[in-house]
Amino acid sequence: MSIKNIMKLAKLATAGLLTLLLIAGPLSSSAQASVGRVLFKYGNVTVDSANARLLRQGAMVDEGDVIVTGPKGYVQLLLDDGTKIAIRPNSSFEIEALEMPASATAPAVGAGITMKASFKLQKGGFRTLTGRIAQQNPSVYQVTTPAAIIGVRGTNYSTRLCAGDCGSGDDGLYVGVSEGGATLTNSAGELDIPKNAYGFAENFTTPPQRLLSPPVSLQEEGSISLEASDDDEESSDDGDSEEGDTDGESDSDEGKSDDSDSEDGG
Repeated sequence: MSIKNIMKLAKLATAGLLTLLLIAGPLSSSAQASVGRVLFKYGNVTVDSANARLLRQGAMVDEGDVIVTGPKGYVQLLLDDGTKIAIRPNSSFEIEALEMPASATAPAVGAGITMKASFKLQKGGFRTLTGRIAQQNPSVYQVTTPAAIIGVRGTNYSTRLCAGDCGSGDDGLYVGVSEGGATLTNSAGELDIPKNAYGFAENFTTPPQRLLSPPVSLQEEGSISLEASDDDEESSDDGDSEEGDTDGESDSDEGKSDDSDSEDGG
């Protein structure tokens, strides 16, 4: 083979490699796009992902992050579309995807190409006040759980997934709506939950059902009030001591006082 042909093949190979890098670059960056930050945390809170780490107040959270709270840990997140999420102790919550194009009044969220808000509750529970994505297009919002998929209609709601760890009531998914509305959908049916109502799904093959009274599991200690997580509350961190981040057992009494305010359910 002549030197001229070798050089031509080398140029083609280089051009092909550059094309692959240009394609792969946006995909890899969007998969790990920063989509929010920690407003408040207490005790042991970690991220279980390719970028495993301890979470501290003010830290950024990314698409693909699985937020894990210890037995005495909880965390409040502010996502870039304005969604607030308060994750209770003993939980595992994944930010699967959060994305929204820029508008005249707000910057893009995540990769900013399409509109989606997808999460996964693997264990425990949370309370959330949904943001601009769910408000503008509720159909793109969902939280996947082992018992049902949660959808919303511009909503403030709480949820708890019980699997032998709630102390009372049947195992399954409990959802309570404070504002707006929510739906529980699984392979056996769909349930609408209006404001000030509650729903339950035992598993993915059992129809969701309305509850006549608030479930105890949504009112137990460990639930968090989102109203206490406004931006001006950021200075109320627990200090992020190494001992507290390691096991959640040795946080100061001052940090524990914040938990007492959340026992009204949430």
